Amino acid sequence: MRGFQTLVGAKAALAGIETFRTIRKGQFENCQIGVANEIDFVADLFLETA
Repeated sequence: MRGFQTLVGAKAALAGIETFRTIRKGQFENCQIGVANEIDFVADLFLETA
C-alpha cells in the first residue's frame, strides 16, 4: 500500500471507517437492525455534511 498523500485524505478515510464501524456495532440514534436503515443513516450523514 502506498499510504496517504495528504493528511486531509487520511483524516477523511479514517472518519469513513469509524462511521461504518459505528453503524455495524449499532451505536447510532434510532438503531434498528437492517441494511435499509443503515443506508438511510449514511444518506442523512452525507446530506448534513454537504
